[in-house]
Amino acid sequence: MKKSLKITAIVSVGLFLFLIDRFIKGIITVNQNFSFDLFFDWFRFEVMSNSGVAFGIPVAYWILMALYAIILLGLCFAAISAVLKNDLKSLSSIMFIAFGAFSNFLDRIRFGFVWDYLYLKNFSVFNIADIMITAGVAAYLALNLFKVKDKI
Repeated sequence: MKKSLKITAIVSVGLFLFLIDRFIKGIITVNQNFSFDLFFDWFRFEVMSNSGVAFGIPVAYWILMALYAIILLGLCFAAISAVLKNDLKSLSSIMFIAFGAFSNFLDRIRFGFVWDYLYLKNFSVFNIADIMITAGVAAYLALNLFKVKDKI
């Protein structure tokens, strides 16, 4: 498969998940007062606002916005570097992190908090963007810490 087609596929998957997250958050913005079981009572769709960072840890708004700007800028440079090195596995993980971070960033700009809507009993409430960020970071660390460098 050609490099440009692979990059297009990578970006398309990330964009698709980004759009699903934005669609759900759009529905939540209009109707915040609903919840339902997804899998018995331990996995639910339950809307909550999160003004902090991971697990609701409080951080000043201006610090969060500065961190978002630095992270998104760093991800742009990392993505360009991955393309130039033909490291499409790293590019995939960077795209997932970037799309997830950008979705949450849009919430912070618009509302001052992030909409979370997936409740896992005895754990936390999160969203698809958080899943993308977590999966992207885990994949990137695995690829770069363990030097898995064969190209896609």
